[in-house]
Amino acid sequence: PEMLGKIFENLLEDNKDKGAFYTPKEIVQYMCRESLIAYLLTDSKIEEEKIRNFVIQHIDNFTESEKSELIQKLKSVKICDPAVGSGAFPMGMLNELYACRHVIEEDTSLVDIKKEIVKENIYGVDIEKGAVDIARLRFWLAIIVDETEPLPLPNLDYKIMQGNSLLESYEGIDLSHMLEKPTNGELDYTEEQRNLISSKMKDYFNEDNHFEKQVKNDIIKDLVCELVFTTCGIKPNEDKAFILREKILNGTSDFFLWHTWFNDVFNRPNDCNGGFDIVIGNPPYIKEYENKSAFDGFREQSPYYMGKMDLWYGFVCHGIDLLRKNGHLCFIAQNNWTTSAGAKLLRKKIINDAKICQLLDFNTYMVFENASIQTMIMLFKKNKDIDDYSFDLRTLSEASNKNNMIELLDKIKTEKTNFLEPKINRAKYDGKFLTFNNTEFIFEKISKGKVFLEEKEATNGIHTHHDCVTKKINNEFPDLPIGKGIFVLSSSEVETLCCSDTERTLIKPYFDSKQIYRYFTTKDNKSWIIYTDSEFKNIAKMSNYPNIKKHLDSVKKAITSDNKPYGLHRSREENFFIGEKIISQRKCSDFPIFSYCNFNTYVPAMYYVIQTTRWNMKFLTGVLNSKLIAFWLKHKGKMQGSNYQVDKEPLLSIPLPNPALLDNSIESQIVSLVEKIITTKKSNCSHDTFNFEAEIDNLVYKLYDLTEAEIAIIEGR
Repeated sequence: PEMLGKIFENLLEDNKDKGAFYTPKEIVQYMCRESLIAYLLTDSKIEEEKIRNFVIQHIDNFTESEKSELIQKLKSVKICDPAVGSGAFPMGMLNELYACRHVIEEDTSLVDIKKEIVKENIYGVDIEKGAVDIARLRFWLAIIVDETEPLPLPNLDYKIMQGNSLLESYEGIDLSHMLEKPTNGELDYTEEQRNLISSKMKDYFNEDNHFEKQVKNDIIKDLVCELVFTTCGIKPNEDKAFILREKILNGTSDFFLWHTWFNDVFNRPNDCNGGFDIVIGNPPYIKEYENKSAFDGFREQSPYYMGKMDLWYGFVCHGIDLLRKNGHLCFIAQNNWTTSAGAKLLRKKIINDAKICQLLDFNTYMVFENASIQTMIMLFKKNKDIDDYSFDLRTLSEASNKNNMIELLDKIKTEKTNFLEPKINRAKYDGKFLTFNNTEFIFEKISKGKVFLEEKEATNGIHTHHDCVTKKINNEFPDLPIGKGIFVLSSSEVETLCCSDTERTLIKPYFDSKQIYRYFTTKDNKSWIIYTDSEFKNIAKMSNYPNIKKHLDSVKKAITSDNKPYGLHRSREENFFIGEKIISQRKCSDFPIFSYCNFNTYVPAMYYVIQTTRWNMKFLTGVLNSKLIAFWLKHKGKMQGSNYQVDKEPLLSIPLPNPALLDNSIESQIVSLVEKIITTKKSNCSHDTFNFEAEIDNLVYKLYDLTEAEIAIIEGR
């Protein structure tokens, strides 16, 4: 069975394009065990240590009543992987359940235990038919290896199934309530269908007669088709019905009927709390700009869709919905969701509908062999009520190895493993980044009574799509030489255009990192941008600019802007590039970079531009470049490894001194020091201004009323 997982990884060559990666067995085992421990502890009075020793070391140290409780729980647990892949996680859960039951059910046949687990406890869904086939085969082999002689294998058609895990609707019609129990307690036709479908599926599992198997399968499919047609208002003889029937019969990537195919999970006898006890897996990592079609349907129908998201966010949100109350979701996925702008709805879902139990952040250690993806393990409990709780947060230091990763899983304290127990208050974190540290009191003090930049005071720089002809463009269009300007031109290219005075009004000074430094910007730009807004999508708008038109026509086939043929992809509001401003670099390695500028400066999307009248801009430049703000951004902003990522969301979250309550003396001192730094740097940008910057830091500490002990923490002393 394990070999099949490796075969699956190599057979499906486009797995990585679809966001699928083979999860190391140490990770699978840890996640399976931790989610099983969390499940067994739910509504139980058995000590955690006893259950943990039972699951991990298989120590039976229970009373008869405790043993009876555990057997009942192990037999009734419902577990699902909604992106089953090769079946690594369901197989892992099979092994853990089998090992536990074998310890306390000594007289039961090993094969019978495995068959019962597969039949009653484990479910899986995947959008790829090949993945479903491999996963089923692994389960068959897992059972047959313990057989003394060949016996008929169970039918897994309704245990591991093909479908789109993220959608349970057809053409906007919700299909999740088709088999719900009647609220009035009376039997109706859905009750009969529910019972019939469930009984037929149970019979089908062990049916080994080929003819009987086919008959039962046809009855199940016919019942489900009838149910869907009735719900959608489709007549069985319509063309649409034949198309829909084909999808239901043979598997579809359009939707998955969770509450119908897995009706035994959502309509448990004498239990109004339907849903899975455990949802576990490694969901696909897919960004929309990389694979737009993967979001089809989800984009239009899911309440969890938003721009700039990753598809796996939808798996977490929907996975929580699939859980019963106090059920657990355990995923391994990318670790940037805690501060990613596109994960806003995901964070809201977790804070409002779940309790965070564990986060294990592997930082820069790459868990997957063939992918440079930073990941974490997350364990959530579906619960809206618990508040002001602590959770288990573990983080690897940078430059860690596999042994350090194992130490993190085993909760062994070393110089490479960091452990915290942060506290979650739902109201405090609702709508905020999820950042945690052991100096939370400082951040509360820093933010108390402060104000923030507003949306209208900051904008991203210009998106051209393509400044000039790249190697990729040249490969596609060999007649366009690499480096030839498209919207961004060199000084010599501008001169070659022979622009009229009217045309020169569209040619603007364009700046980059060669002119934009921490604290100041030089006027020595080397590039120029053809600054055209969305109005230039209208071809007639370019009639007064013939030479520029001629140039853009010459590179027309390389222009992919939304406003082509002549408009920039995103020109932004031009007033941000005119006059006094602060230019903020989005990605910084050593410290955040905020650059004061008081002349016309057009910048690319690697920068944000701040323009406000509420503060003196030189004063604001000093504050933003201070150690205190760097400390804030490092711990409460957005980081990629050790690099700062000052996107709009962290930029707007920086707590700034209230301009109405400013100490004028401190303000004027900071302005004076910033002017000295700019003057010094302008004469030679390599000149040391450390002393001036240290003075600014001390003044900023005063503005935020920090003590010596708090300053020492910020400065790492």
